[in-house]
Amino acid sequence: MSGPRTRSVQRQLPKRPLLRRLLGDAFPLTQERNYIQRSAAGSVEALIGTGDLAYERITVSVFADGGHVQRAVESNDPKKKAEREEDEAKFLDMTKTKMMMVDSKKTCTD
Repeated sequence: MSGPRTRSVQRQLPKRPLLRRLLGDAFPLTQERNYIQRSAAGSVEALIGTGDLAYERITVSVFADGGHVQRAVESNDPKKKAEREEDEAKFLDMTKTKMMMVDSKKTCTD
């Protein structure tokens, strides 16, 4: 990614203290944000395959268990949900946001 664009995107990320307060014990144990490298013109040069990538970043959140994930994404408190959605609207297009649950992680070292 170009330097100025990276800094701009990072400034727009949600405030972790806000999410921690809203999610309580359902807050992720860890969260890793991986930004897609783009040219100065904004395009992605695919290492494998062709075509532009629609995503700016891939975030990996690790939760204690499936119950914590469900509580994190299904807020029963309308005020907390509204506050989170208002904050997200400043930096996310939820129509282009995807969330998937991974069953297990395998790390290859050889």
